[in-house]
Amino acid sequence: MTRRTLSRKLAQAQAVLEFGCGTGRLAARMLSEQLPADCVT
Repeated sequence: MTRRTLSRKLAQAQAVLEFGCGTGRLAARMLSEQLPADCVT
């Protein structure tokens, strides 16, 4: 999957789940920059 395709899919997302033991920095950046305002996380 290309970055362009991934960005387009994220822009249309209705829900996103992040799992792991990280700091949540990726999720925070996605919420502020890429995901639609009505996306459920």
